[in-house]
Amino acid sequence: MLQILTIHNHYVRAMVQGALARGYELEALLKEADISADLYSSEHAYVHADQLATLFNLLRNTLNDECLGLTSDPAPKGHFALLVRYLNQFRSLRDVLRETKRFYESTRQDIKIKLEFGPQECIYSFDWDLDATDPFNFTPEFILVVWHRLFSWMIGEAVRVTSIQFKFSKPRHSFVYHHLFPQADVRFDQPIYSMAIDSEQLSSLVVRSVEEMLSFVANAPESVFLMVGNDNQASSQIHQLLLKAQRAEEAFPAFVEVADVMHLSPQTLRRRLKQEGESYQSIKNNFRRDLAIDMLRKGGFSITEVAEQLGFSETASFNRAFKQWTGLTPNAYREKD
Repeated sequence: MLQILTIHNHYVRAMVQGALARGYELEALLKEADISADLYSSEHAYVHADQLATLFNLLRNTLNDECLGLTSDPAPKGHFALLVRYLNQFRSLRDVLRETKRFYESTRQDIKIKLEFGPQECIYSFDWDLDATDPFNFTPEFILVVWHRLFSWMIGEAVRVTSIQFKFSKPRHSFVYHHLFPQADVRFDQPIYSMAIDSEQLSSLVVRSVEEMLSFVANAPESVFLMVGNDNQASSQIHQLLLKAQRAEEAFPAFVEVADVMHLSPQTLRRRLKQEGESYQSIKNNFRRDLAIDMLRKGGFSITEVAEQLGFSETASFNRAFKQWTGLTPNAYREKD
């Protein structure tokens, strides 16, 4: 699966709430994770995936809790790895769903899971009273994303999620959900948290070896959260084409060229992108933003060189675009990173 290069800074703010409630200082946590106060507080900023993973590991190790202090019942380090080791012995997605429910019921007291197998959909729902401990609702988002990525990884293909339900109201960062839950109907203010899975996939077999499982858990669960949910999406395939062009130092292909490579008519591709909540321009913008942040963070490139590699004819145009993407100029981002 592809890895996400950047992620909205909402998740930085959400992740630290448990530590802050226990008296840890925000400034020290951000400094350890190499995240500036400006990146933390900006409404538009994106942080590098490495920074988010570093913060997750810092919070997990400091609190000895894979739930990051955001639940009443902590999950000690190794809880998720134990889940994956346990699930890898079972044969099908149906078995994995059933045994995930059994695992959480056996190891946690604060979550109630319900599993309903229907002819069209399998409904995986849960209730978790988090209002007092998780003010930004990070945990239900995180667990649904991790479950989806884990189940997809285990069967070697993207699990088709048709709908996602949240108990909380629509948040300001909801625009990222079409990346986290591709092609799912996301609903808010619902009585329970749930994920609906296409029943046709329940017989899909688990395909991972013991060696693959051990490698997978080495950097989990934070690495799972940073996976792209569906490599078969049109937007993911276009991302790969853009990456290929960038590495070859070629101009981005025109939309009609992209459609031709994907063996689709431009009209069909445009319709598929619309269904995914994307357009070719938005994909190019996000791709340029992610690469710009990655290059600025890793260093070794001047602002002019970054602009040129991303296809901007003028540095001023790149500066304007970058500020629109992140709320900061490239120089300010590099200085504050």
